[in-house]
Amino acid sequence: MTSAVGIQLRKEVRALLPALVVVAITLTAIAFLARLKSGFPHYRNDLELWVAIVHGLGVLSLAALAFGHELMHGTMASLLVQPVARRRILLLKMVVLIPAAVLLGVLADSAFVNYYLWRARIQSQLLVWGPVAVAIGLVPVLTLLTRKPLGGVVFAIAIPGMIFGVSEYVYPLRDGAEAWWITWYGTLAAAGIGLLVLWRAFQNLEAAGDGSARASSRAAIATDRREAAPRHWIWLLVKKELRLQYLTMTVSGLYVVACVLVMAAQSRDPEYLGPTFYAVSALHCGFVALLAGAFASAEERQLGTLASQVLMPQAAWRQWLIKAGVTLGLAVVLAVGLPWLLMSVHRPADPFPIKDELVAAILLATSAAMYVSSLSSNSLWALLASFPAIVLSLLLTTGQLRPLKLAIYRWLPVDQQRIGAIMSAEFRTDAWPARRAQLDWISWWQSDAIAWIIAGVALLTMFFAARNHRSLDRSVRTIATQVTTLMLLFWTSTIACLAIAQIAYNAIR
Repeated sequence: MTSAVGIQLRKEVRALLPALVVVAITLTAIAFLARLKSGFPHYRNDLELWVAIVHGLGVLSLAALAFGHELMHGTMASLLVQPVARRRILLLKMVVLIPAAVLLGVLADSAFVNYYLWRARIQSQLLVWGPVAVAIGLVPVLTLLTRKPLGGVVFAIAIPGMIFGVSEYVYPLRDGAEAWWITWYGTLAAAGIGLLVLWRAFQNLEAAGDGSARASSRAAIATDRREAAPRHWIWLLVKKELRLQYLTMTVSGLYVVACVLVMAAQSRDPEYLGPTFYAVSALHCGFVALLAGAFASAEERQLGTLASQVLMPQAAWRQWLIKAGVTLGLAVVLAVGLPWLLMSVHRPADPFPIKDELVAAILLATSAAMYVSSLSSNSLWALLASFPAIVLSLLLTTGQLRPLKLAIYRWLPVDQQRIGAIMSAEFRTDAWPARRAQLDWISWWQSDAIAWIIAGVALLTMFFAARNHRSLDRSVRTIATQVTTLMLLFWTSTIACLAIAQIAYNAIR
């Protein structure tokens, strides 16, 4: 099609199709893993919860791209001055967005293992089709109002959450499912109102004139009237990195409000059955880690300030160390420090466990998101690409550790009876402390050494991210070389670690 309508449709399809494919593949992969493990005993549908999470965030991000790609690429002004009615442009965008969102809803609806059980419950209807309604009715208008694609995603999630919080306060879940139904119809009503506001706002939308130019000119005039005080460059870089993470802090602010409401409801009603402090904290922990990493490099490229930042009279490695330190530190403080602070003020009924493994998982997830961000031109695409990247890394690394251990144990079997005999014979002799030290050393190889290997892979990931951050060479060959190097380092180090441990067990006499 060479008509104006055909060209506009092709443009919108090209903008949404990559995101649709990424979300669909990730959703299908997690659903496949859920079906593989559904036959095991004590299966609690944990992976199905991740299906709902990926579906919700994916379909909302897809909707944010419908109007956000115009803002990210700076084409909104040229779109608005086209000799075409604005209502026609809006209809073309919605014609592409609505089928894509409905397609993800159908895919998520068929991805659950216990299909008929989930289909008959209002919770599944809200989790599957609620994000679709929000994506169509709320995300586009919030993206235009905030001028940020991720802003539309964040605030669109908050609106159904507020509706559910109010409805659960009036109709507790222990008395029935009225709160779920109110949330469902309230979400549909909010989506309908959002479509009306979108229709009105797009008719009067302006590419400029939001007051930023006047504000900057007033700031410049105010600056000229007084002498600027000298400030250290490290402090200026830290402030710059914190400004890039303002949306991450906004998410944490919404989390604090949600936790305060949850703890108040639990204190008021001992039989409270709504969202728990643990569930809200777990979702906040994962989302903040990915969001902080996604903003690290991609936001600077999107704002167009990366080139001038690289040309500063400071070493690039120093700038990257400050960026990595602020990003990782902020992720840990928000994901771990905020729950700890809230639990120190008021002990919830279901506390959020804060362990060393949690901090390590946050650092790893943030590092992976920073690597993806170093390859992206905007933060929304960095967030979208972080999900399949983390799922792929889990499948290729920790997901295969147990089969790898079993294979090595078959190659280098250990005579457990002989080791037990040696231990029992030397238990009452002077040689026992030496044997005990040997066994402790071997146990360290089998447990802690793998953690150190993962930490080394994370450091190498950060090194590659630093190179990608200051370079425009993001070819497929470069990315494939980096990913292959990371995987080879992990697999060779892990195999060597496990083999040395087994050989050491066999060497005990």
